[in-house]
Amino acid sequence: MLKTAAYPKGLPKEVFDQIRATVITDREQFFKELSASFYGANRAGAKVSQGLCDSFWLQAMPGTYVPTCLTNSISPLRHRCLALPC
Repeated sequence: MLKTAAYPKGLPKEVFDQIRATVITDREQFFKELSASFYGANRAGAKVSQGLCDSFWLQAMPGTYVPTCLTNSISPLRHRCLALPC
Protein backbone atom coordinates (compact mmCIF):
# COMPACT_ATOMS: atom_id res chain seq x y z
CA MET A 1 0.00 0.00 0.00
CA LEU A 2 2.90 2.36 0.74
CA LYS A 3 4.66 3.85 -2.26
CA THR A 4 8.20 2.52 -2.42
CA ALA A 5 10.75 1.81 -5.10
CA ALA A 6 9.49 -1.77 -5.12
CA TYR A 7 5.83 -0.66 -5.25
CA PRO A 8 5.57 2.63 -7.19
CA LYS A 9 1.76 2.43 -7.44
CA GLY A 10 1.40 2.80 -3.67
CA LEU A 11 0.19 5.80 -1.72
CA PRO A 12 2.56 8.47 -0.39
CA LYS A 13 3.66 8.21 3.24
CA GLU A 14 1.73 11.42 4.01
CA VAL A 15 -1.57 9.60 3.42
CA PHE A 16 -0.72 7.09 6.14
CA ASP A 17 0.55 9.86 8.43
CA GLN A 18 -2.84 11.57 8.11
CA ILE A 19 -4.73 8.35 8.86
CA ARG A 20 -2.57 7.77 11.92
CA ALA A 21 -3.10 11.35 13.14
CA THR A 22 -6.87 11.05 12.68
CA VAL A 23 -7.00 7.74 14.55
CA ILE A 24 -5.05 9.27 17.44
CA THR A 25 -7.20 12.41 17.51
CA ASP A 26 -10.69 10.88 17.17
CA ARG A 27 -10.66 7.17 16.43
CA GLU A 28 -14.40 6.83 17.07
CA GLN A 29 -15.27 9.22 14.26
CA PHE A 30 -12.55 7.79 12.03
CA PHE A 31 -14.06 4.29 12.16
CA LYS A 32 -17.60 5.63 11.83
CA GLU A 33 -16.63 7.39 8.59
CA LEU A 34 -14.49 4.48 7.40
CA SER A 35 -17.40 2.05 7.65
CA ALA A 36 -19.30 3.83 4.88
CA SER A 37 -16.46 3.68 2.37
CA PHE A 38 -15.42 0.19 3.50
CA TYR A 39 -18.82 -1.22 2.55
CA GLY A 40 -19.35 1.12 -0.41
CA ALA A 41 -22.23 2.94 1.26
CA ASN A 42 -20.90 6.21 -0.11
CA ARG A 43 -21.63 5.13 -3.70
CA ALA A 44 -24.75 6.24 -5.53
CA GLY A 45 -27.50 3.65 -5.24
CA ALA A 46 -25.69 1.58 -2.61
CA LYS A 47 -27.89 -0.31 -0.18
CA VAL A 48 -25.84 -0.77 2.97
CA SER A 49 -27.72 -0.92 6.25
CA GLN A 50 -26.91 1.34 9.15
CA GLY A 51 -26.75 -1.82 11.24
CA LEU A 52 -23.85 -3.14 9.16
CA CYS A 53 -21.97 0.14 9.52
CA ASP A 54 -22.69 0.15 13.27
CA SER A 55 -21.41 -3.43 13.54
CA PHE A 56 -18.16 -2.40 11.82
CA TRP A 57 -17.78 0.45 14.30
CA LEU A 58 -18.51 -1.78 17.30
CA GLN A 59 -15.89 -4.29 16.19
CA ALA A 60 -13.28 -1.55 15.76
CA MET A 61 -13.80 0.10 19.16
CA PRO A 62 -12.31 -2.59 21.46
CA GLY A 63 -8.95 -2.27 19.70
CA THR A 64 -6.35 0.21 20.90
CA TYR A 65 -4.27 2.40 18.63
CA VAL A 66 -1.32 -0.02 18.52
CA PRO A 67 -3.25 -3.05 17.14
CA THR A 68 -5.05 -0.74 14.73
CA CYS A 69 -1.72 0.54 13.46
CA LEU A 70 -0.11 -2.91 13.40
CA THR A 71 -2.79 -4.44 11.20
CA ASN A 72 -0.38 -4.09 8.30
CA SER A 73 2.52 -6.00 9.83
CA ILE A 74 4.73 -5.38 6.82
CA SER A 75 4.49 -1.63 7.23
CA PRO A 76 7.87 0.08 7.31
CA LEU A 77 6.35 2.38 9.96
CA ARG A 78 5.63 -0.52 12.33
CA HIS A 79 8.49 0.47 14.65
CA ARG A 80 6.73 3.79 15.34
CA CYS A 81 3.61 1.99 16.49
CA LEU A 82 5.57 -0.29 18.82
CA ALA A 83 7.13 2.74 20.51
CA LEU A 84 3.75 4.23 21.48
CA PRO A 85 2.71 4.05 25.12
CA CYS A 86 -0.56 2.17 25.62
